[in-house]
Amino acid sequence: MRIPVTSIFAAALLLATASARAATVHVASNGVNGSGCGTSQSPCRSIGRAIANAASGDMIVVGPGVYGDLNHDGVLGQPGEEDPATFSPGCGCVLGINKDVTVLSSGGAAQTVIDGASVGANANVLVIASAQLGKPGKGFMVTGLSGSGSAIVVDGSPVKIMGNQVFMQGSGSGIAPVTNDGEEVLIQGNQVIFAGTGISVSGAGKTAKQNQLSGCAAGIVAGSGAVVSGNIITDASSFGILVSGTPEVAGNAIYGSGSIGLAVGGTASDGAVVQKNNIFDNGQAGTMLANCGLYNQGAAGVVATNNYWGSSAGPGSDPSDTFCNDMLGTTIWTPFATKPFKVKAPVKP
Repeated sequence: MRIPVTSIFAAALLLATASARAATVHVASNGVNGSGCGTSQSPCRSIGRAIANAASGDMIVVGPGVYGDLNHDGVLGQPGEEDPATFSPGCGCVLGINKDVTVLSSGGAAQTVIDGASVGANANVLVIASAQLGKPGKGFMVTGLSGSGSAIVVDGSPVKIMGNQVFMQGSGSGIAPVTNDGEEVLIQGNQVIFAGTGISVSGAGKTAKQNQLSGCAAGIVAGSGAVVSGNIITDASSFGILVSGTPEVAGNAIYGSGSIGLAVGGTASDGAVVQKNNIFDNGQAGTMLANCGLYNQGAAGVVATNNYWGSSAGPGSDPSDTFCNDMLGTTIWTPFATKPFKVKAPVKP
């Protein structure tokens, strides 16, 4: 079938127009907000103002510095600060990403802070569009909020959250997509420290991959359809990974959880598959959960084969972790791995 030349010309013109529209909007700590800001010579001061000035498909590039609540008084919208009441009304957030844009830092997370530590809100950053926040070496340091607010909340699709560092101080979540199986969210190469829940991937379309989590109460919470792979979870005070339903949990490393390495919750997790993970040094000595690398809370037929438990002899007493079945739970654990897997979760701040 021959395609008319006019159709080819029209398609090429449409593609060229879209490419011409895409632009880079600049933000800097010495910038000045205004309806025309965003050039390299006249950058905006706040990320929200830059997003308001951007068109769909644009890239927002943020220079080193502090953004958000600049004077740490818990009140937003003062000169140079993020102003969600103007640019993302009703978001309950510090910064709302409500356009299909890519938001990157030029200097990386170590040099670029979105600070909401003194703000009482539901989220520091709320993504409600098809957008990307950060990439390796081009991410942000995103603080937690006062109280139980989360650092990064996602209610859009497709969304990528990559290369960011999340430093929490309250009981909220680090990175939390909403429960919506129709939304695709990739959470990759981030670092989350001291969150109530580090990362929550509660349903289909959600992937948590190659992240580092340390000192959280719960490392990763995973629901049916989610993919959890290549993450390193250390020093969780409660559990490293909580499995509900039937997510894919493979290739992770869970070390030093104070209570449980990997918790499989109840009968809703029948048929859950947990494979090729390193699970050891979990469970507080002297407690009923000592050495409890995997705790099956009543699910039948949990497949936990080919995991490395801490020694070549498989699950058991120190130095290995073991699995613990509660009530009617059954766990299939053989064959087991006799040497640790290589798990790498590179984070480029």
